[in-house]
Amino acid sequence: MQTTWIQICILLCHLTFALSAKGRHIQYYEFNITSQSLNADCSNYTETRTLLVNNKMPGPTITATVGQRIKVLVRNMLPPSTKADPKVIEYGGGNTNLVTIHYHGIRQYGSNQADGVPFLTQDPIPPCGQFLHDFVLDSSGTYFYHAHVGLQESSVFGAIVVYESDASNPSYHSSSRYNQSTSSSSSLTIKGINGSPDLTYHDDRVVVLSEWFHQDRQALESYLLGPNFTLIPEADSVLVNGQTINNERSIVSTNTFPCRGYSVINVQKNKTYRFRVIGASTFRTFGFAIADHRLQIIEADGGLIEPYETDYLEVSPGQRYSVLVHMNQPIKDYSIGTIRLWAADVDPTSNGWAILRYSQNDDDDINNMAVSSLPPGNRPPLPTANVPLWLWPKLKPLGGQPDPIALLPKPNRTIYLNTTNGPLSTLPGSDRFFINDVTFKDPSSTLLSQVLRGNRTVSPLSFQDLQQDDRRGYDPYLGTYPLASMEVVDFVIQNTHVSGVPCRSHPWHTHGHSHWLIAHGPGTYDEALHGSLRNIPFPVSKDTTLVYPDDSPLGDPLPDNPILGCGWSKIRLIADNPGIWAMHCHNTPHMFMGMMIVLEESTELIPSFLRQHSKL
Repeated sequence: MQTTWIQICILLCHLTFALSAKGRHIQYYEFNITSQSLNADCSNYTETRTLLVNNKMPGPTITATVGQRIKVLVRNMLPPSTKADPKVIEYGGGNTNLVTIHYHGIRQYGSNQADGVPFLTQDPIPPCGQFLHDFVLDSSGTYFYHAHVGLQESSVFGAIVVYESDASNPSYHSSSRYNQSTSSSSSLTIKGINGSPDLTYHDDRVVVLSEWFHQDRQALESYLLGPNFTLIPEADSVLVNGQTINNERSIVSTNTFPCRGYSVINVQKNKTYRFRVIGASTFRTFGFAIADHRLQIIEADGGLIEPYETDYLEVSPGQRYSVLVHMNQPIKDYSIGTIRLWAADVDPTSNGWAILRYSQNDDDDINNMAVSSLPPGNRPPLPTANVPLWLWPKLKPLGGQPDPIALLPKPNRTIYLNTTNGPLSTLPGSDRFFINDVTFKDPSSTLLSQVLRGNRTVSPLSFQDLQQDDRRGYDPYLGTYPLASMEVVDFVIQNTHVSGVPCRSHPWHTHGHSHWLIAHGPGTYDEALHGSLRNIPFPVSKDTTLVYPDDSPLGDPLPDNPILGCGWSKIRLIADNPGIWAMHCHNTPHMFMGMMIVLEESTELIPSFLRQHSKL
């Protein structure tokens, strides 16, 4: 019976995709979202309703060269009879069996409709429904796709690799993507900028970090929104490329779910590899390191970086890095490890391990065997303490010259985002996040569709009205933060907490735009004191910025306001991409609990802008 409705769904979707599949320079992908049982960590827990992409976690990798056009057909293959969880609906979370896919870090310049945010850019896909994403990859680098409904992204995700040119694309240098026999003289190359030397290496390796909870997804969603919320639970396992071992002392392996062990990443001695490390984690920021190997950072969030060597990476949800790793050690196995960072009152230890294996070629039988124990020897140099701002003040764009917009002394406008949390007045015992006293809720109908139909609400407020201190850029008639075409906007993101409760970190992500971190500070932002502060000397272009907890100096809360500022960051972007864009904390439970805003950019230009780019 199950086969019947799956076949019907595919038949209904196939004609649309087949008719669109024309053109030489277009890459085509089909993503089928299904629900299956999965045991990802060799434990006694099997998730019976895991959402997967093409029966995989991570899903298939999208690969292309910059400038290529991509078409992705996403099918929601849940049975048509699938019902929404009544508790999630009751608590305001909507139907989390609907599906959308977001292409994280891809700017979607002129293709706002492909951004994959429910009720902002598209109607979410119902069971047995489909949606075709059509867009151009206009920037090289390391990205990923993930679901954008509820907590679906904990298992619905996959890598996106956009090569700088044919010279950095391994498929142009060997017949097999991971052919280990390529001669050492066959190098991949990234051209230098402003006199910087070219970057060369031999091959890519993709490493995706994610989290695995021993709890039903919808049960966790209803708990997060419900009246009995206390704390967000820690993941039971941290996965590397979709697998790990929960506990080496109690490994569970069955015929149905054989233990896959630790992920093994094969390399060859005396070669250099570009490791693309992707933070697809749901909740935590992680340290990432490889035993006996240094990491040379060359990319962050798609932006090329002046090479900088470090022992470990700080990888927040949504962040990506490329690091060059030189295989200059004796031939054997080395451990790859992770550790929780910025996890107040929590054991930072992680079971997110993998194996770096020096091997002759990928055909060795040993490379296909499950590894159920870590190799002896040194452990990775993981950090033992949290380091505010990590390396960001030391990193520089490749070529050493930041974008001139990042160095402007003043923006056109500064928008202050004060983040707080507390219960809903209508649901005692609940917890929500508020931005300038507003918690995000899905619009009743898709905002981009309203714009394209010509029935979007017209606000009586002007931009001058929105700049008043009590409004902070928010338009209550629209439920969005309007931006004018090409204006340079600074966003001050203010962390807060109440006395006795730890201050939390928040990785903020901007859709449709990269941004620059230009300043940061402890406590509470003050425009008079901090408006001209610039303590990031060489801002790099990225799309996810961790706002660090920093409550020094503490100060005393006012008698009528127990909320304390505990660190702030200022990011800058230019409004050069008309559309409806999400901006949110990429800690997914926080976003699900309301930590998100909407940028409504150049509304009057959106229809003609999208039409113009659809013809290219």
